[in-house]
Amino acid sequence: MTCVLIEEVILAVVNHLGIIKSNLTVDMGGAPMYEAAIGNFILNGNEDGRMIAANNLFQGMRNIEYIIKKIETQDSEMKDFLFTLGCYEGEGVTIISILADNYVVAVKDARYSIDTELAEVIKI
Repeated sequence: MTCVLIEEVILAVVNHLGIIKSNLTVDMGGAPMYEAAIGNFILNGNEDGRMIAANNLFQGMRNIEYIIKKIETQDSEMKDFLFTLGCYEGEGVTIISILADNYVVAVKDARYSIDTELAEVIKI
């Protein structure tokens, strides 16, 4: 019953703010997760109704193209690896799917699977 009420509240907010896309998904523990996008401003929330703005790819939403603002890591090998994939400032990246700890992302005209550690350093 609580999940239905929260979903109705989320949908009311979505309609009120003119959010262009929203998804209801279920995390690995079976809890509902809500995602919504207003242009490039992405909100992610859980069944508690807490919403946060996405600031890295780890917090991003599927099927939305993001522009990479920064690669934030002190690890030069990781930064170089991401550069070889085409992940650098100003480049577009889209999350195709999220499966366990792997993110399938599209960069330029290629798809790559990256882990959460990589997804967290890509700032959007």
